[in-house]
Amino acid sequence: MRPLPHPVRPRPLRRPVKWDLPDAASLSRAAYSGWACVFCGASLATTGGVSVGRAEGRSGVHDLSVEVYACPPLTGCGPRRISTVHPWTE
Repeated sequence: MRPLPHPVRPRPLRRPVKWDLPDAASLSRAAYSGWACVFCGASLATTGGVSVGRAEGRSGVHDLSVEVYACPPLTGCGPRRISTVHPWTE
C-alpha cells in the first residue's frame, strides 16, 4: 500500500457570513414558514434550504421572530438555479 503523496490537513475555518435579514413582519407567508428562500422567494421544496439566521420582529407584545432559510450555496438564488426549461418560460 502506497502512502498518500501529501499530508491531509484540515481546511481553515471560515468566518460565518452576516446576512442583512428582513424584518419578520415583512416576510411572505412562504418565507416565514420556511417553504421559500428569504432572499429570492424560490421554493425550497426540492433543493432544501440552509439556515441563514433569525428574522426578528414584534407585533405589539407578540414576538414574531422566526428562523429563515435560503437556497443552498451551490444552487444559487433566483431563476438561474432552475435547470429545466419549460415551454411557457421561453
